[in-house]
Amino acid sequence: MKKIAYIVGGVLIGFLLATTTGAFADSVKSLIGKKVTGEYTVIVNREKLTDKGAIIDGKANVPVRGISVALGADIRVTGKTITVTSESADNQSSFEPTISKNNKYKGLSKQSLESSLATLKNNILTPSVQAVTEIENNIQRLKDADKEYREYLEKQKEVYTVTIQQSKESGDYQTASLRETQLKEVESLLSNSEPYNQEEIVKRERELNKLKEIIKNTEADIKNIEEALAAIK
Repeated sequence: MKKIAYIVGGVLIGFLLATTTGAFADSVKSLIGKKVTGEYTVIVNREKLTDKGAIIDGKANVPVRGISVALGADIRVTGKTITVTSESADNQSSFEPTISKNNKYKGLSKQSLESSLATLKNNILTPSVQAVTEIENNIQRLKDADKEYREYLEKQKEVYTVTIQQSKESGDYQTASLRETQLKEVESLLSNSEPYNQEEIVKRERELNKLKEIIKNTEADIKNIEEALAAIK
């Protein structure tokens, strides 16, 4: 848990300390005679404190002891000094980044790591991401082209149907026979649920999947390098 000193320096402009010790009496004498204009509920980590906060002389005051207990901090009053800490001095060491024992970049020099990081980001990750966008756009164009082709076939189907009827009514059975053959071809094409350019779409999708795998592996390597660099710094 982080040190609570910033609380004292920020919100705690005034103090309401639930204590009976006489040592603290002198430290709050500046509040004597001040006007209390309001009170409010104090909630710490979703838990409502028994002690309430107060507005004294236009300033926010909160119960230091209640907050300290709720946060698991230690509070001590020495003379006119209030000390609030969340852990002993022995445990207040700075955070040291750790690196996984399976990190393949562990032990490399900072210069080598930075060079590898730049190569992965600039020469592999960025071009791959751009290529993914381009391929996805190509696949969409292929699907749009198939949709337009099917719309064209539907219109041709309507034209052939009308022509066949008109040709039979006029006695032009040769034209009617020709249009019937064409109509069957159109209906056969429309019966196929797969896009007419399915082979090209599948090819592009395979390329897309390969690139996404490259991006995934590259991002993992970048994360490991950054972890190794953080351990050096």
